[in-house]
Amino acid sequence: MALFQSTEDHICDDCGAVNVVSFTDYPDRDRYTVDCAGCGQVLLSGKGSRFYESSALKDHSKKGAPQGE
Repeated sequence: MALFQSTEDHICDDCGAVNVVSFTDYPDRDRYTVDCAGCGQVLLSGKGSRFYESSALKDHSKKGAPQGE
């Protein structure tokens, strides 16, 4: 059985960093927790058949800051 693997972008609610999060879709449900690559706070957590594995920093701009800062 082939498992689907890919990435998604997720924005941290705490620091505003854009994280690229890798995941794999499994037939069974499991718990996952992924921390923000920018500030270390919990970015995603839960239980499901989509297992989020790791995050990498894509963009880290100040939350609410005007573009160019």
